[in-house]
Amino acid sequence: MAWAVGLLILFLLVTLLLTELRPALVFGMVFIALLLLDIVPAEQLFSNFVNPALIVLVLLVLMSVVLERTTLVSQLGAWCTKGNLRGVTLRTTLSAGLLSAFINNTAVVAALMQRIANSQHSTSKLLIPLSYAAILGGTMTLIGTSTNLLVNGFTLNADLPELGFFDFSLVGVPLFLMGLAIIVLVSLHLLPGKKAATEGNAENYFLEAQVAVDSPLVGQTIEAIGLRHLEQLFLVEIVRHHRCISPVSPSEPLQGGDTLVFSGDINATSLLSRFSGLSLYTEHASARDSNLVDVVVAPNAMVSGKTIKSLNFRRQFGAAVVAIKRGDHQLNGGLGQIRLRGGDLLILAVGDDFFSRGSVSQNFVVVGNRNQTTSSLSHTESLLFCCAALTALAASLASLLPLYKGLIVLLAIAIATKLTSIHELRRRFPFELVLVIGSALGLAQAISLTGLADNVASHILELGQHSSPFGAMVILYIATWLMTELITNNAAAAISFPIGLAIANQFNVDPLPFIMTVAFAASASFLSPFGYQTNLMVYSAGRYKPRDYFKAGLPLSICYGLGVIALVPVMFPW
Repeated sequence: MAWAVGLLILFLLVTLLLTELRPALVFGMVFIALLLLDIVPAEQLFSNFVNPALIVLVLLVLMSVVLERTTLVSQLGAWCTKGNLRGVTLRTTLSAGLLSAFINNTAVVAALMQRIANSQHSTSKLLIPLSYAAILGGTMTLIGTSTNLLVNGFTLNADLPELGFFDFSLVGVPLFLMGLAIIVLVSLHLLPGKKAATEGNAENYFLEAQVAVDSPLVGQTIEAIGLRHLEQLFLVEIVRHHRCISPVSPSEPLQGGDTLVFSGDINATSLLSRFSGLSLYTEHASARDSNLVDVVVAPNAMVSGKTIKSLNFRRQFGAAVVAIKRGDHQLNGGLGQIRLRGGDLLILAVGDDFFSRGSVSQNFVVVGNRNQTTSSLSHTESLLFCCAALTALAASLASLLPLYKGLIVLLAIAIATKLTSIHELRRRFPFELVLVIGSALGLAQAISLTGLADNVASHILELGQHSSPFGAMVILYIATWLMTELITNNAAAAISFPIGLAIANQFNVDPLPFIMTVAFAASASFLSPFGYQTNLMVYSAGRYKPRDYFKAGLPLSICYGLGVIALVPVMFPW
């Protein structure tokens, strides 16, 4: 059945690389194929979803829901943004890296992005360094990134000793320090100096029209008039007697003197000419940014891949989409037909209850300097929760209490003391991550069980001319790194891990150096906005082009790779 597994891997690679299908959907299809083909026993496939490493990962994600609301994160963000550009970059990257060693790195980036957007310095100078530092910081500990926990899950499934919490630190800490130096001294100067994507005047987004007092439209509803069905324009709000009505209900009747504010293609003025008694505003009223909020679509958001219209965005989120930015350009045309992607930046005109809606935090990262309010824990609550988290971690390191038990107790205390709620945790539960990791574990088992890993390992040895374990390790690193840049880190780890084990078996050496090589290579995504979640999160907010990642990331990627190849054999001898 090795040929069937090979076809599944080819399907996985091609689909992730060439289509916009969500990774969870692709991995789900691979899981179903493995189940139907009986390549891996069904009991073993399903048991992967309760793998101890996966359970710890889920609990860490849920714990981050509380940690990201502590005053620690906001105070740290305020400290990071003071001073000159180089100082701000150093403090931001250092803080992001240290936090990412213990907290989910996407949560760290989400929390610090908002502070950086408020900085006096060019956002494009700071956001890619923030993402890179979060990636580097995550490699320093077992729980710092999902990749390390996934590799630990592979290790447990292979009946090998569990990886230690600080095993990764032996290589990760030197790489982190070296990475910070490269980011501050080299990458920073290669990045463009652009203003934040969230900056802009209202006239860049809006087209305004006024309803005449004697217009036949007066008294008619928005739905009846047909203002809800304009192809390239969307009615964002109505300004009536200095009062803003947003979002606008389809049953809202017009009144004489109303100012209608449209978003979308602001050059499509001809669409409004057929409405009698509706005249374009030649002089802009006061700036319409009092209720504007800037959000980034989270990489695994439910809204990703769907259009604004199909989502019934206004009703679901209590907001109207004013503009959509992807990378360094703004998308034009009918906004309702645009399919959202992870990393897109949306400018929203929001209603009063926008921030109280649970679906917002589930799908978006709020950034920018608009008038938003976020609920945070008090200083005392933050201090107590952080101390409790450190206690759970210390108990695990001292072998007094397994980490998953400590995290369960910590979450139970957080719920009991109303620091969070079961409803909030259910909304933030990482269902897609569970599906990806569980399926990846099954794929790795299939690669081993069918002998495919041994066949690939033999070819790698032939390619290296049977030189040494070191030569095979270099080839393994390069192959894993390329897959990480082209597809996703978890897919790269799933494919490379069993091959690394097979190489170790053929050389009859300790597999740990190859395990560590796979873990560090699978996190080495610095050249593309699409290979790692944090890179995608900052893509539109920083108005980047893909080449910006390549220019800033190439020096870091080369030094990181050389560092892994040099340090792993020293810290983990054959």
